[in-house]
Amino acid sequence: MSKWTTVLVFVAVMSFAGVAEAAKANKPGNKTTANKAKADKPLRGQITGISSVEGVTSIFVSTGGKKKAGQTVTITADNSTTVTIDGQSGKLADLKSGEYVTVSPAAGKATTIAASTTGTSKANKADKAAKAKKKKKNA
Repeated sequence: MSKWTTVLVFVAVMSFAGVAEAAKANKPGNKTTANKAKADKPLRGQITGISSVEGVTSIFVSTGGKKKAGQTVTITADNSTTVTIDGQSGKLADLKSGEYVTVSPAAGKATTIAASTTGTSKANKADKAAKAKKKKKNA
C-alpha cells in the first residue's frame, strides 16, 4: 500500500506542476505570447538599402520615426515574394531606397511587400488592397 501512496502523491504533484506551467504560459505578459503577437503584425518602415545575392534579396528597413528612435531591420525576400508598389504589381528589382513599405510577416522571409513612393499611408492602403485581392482569389 505504501508503494501506491507514493506513486499517487508523485502523480498528483506532477499534475499540479503541469497545470501551473500551462497557466504561466497563457499569461498576457508572457514573452512567448508577446513575441508571437508581435510577429503577426506587419513591419512598417522606410527602405534604407537593398542587396541581392544569388536570388535572395536583403532589404534594410528603418522602423520608427521622428518621435521614436528607429532601428534597422533586415528582411529577406525571393522570387516567391509578392510585391506591390503604389497599388500596382511589381518586382523586387523595382524597390528603391526611400520608399515606405509594409512587410508581412515582420520576421523571417517576407511573403508580401507593399511599397509606396509617396508615404506610409499609401503603403498601408496598398497592403490592405493586396490582401483583399488575395482573399478574393482564394475564396
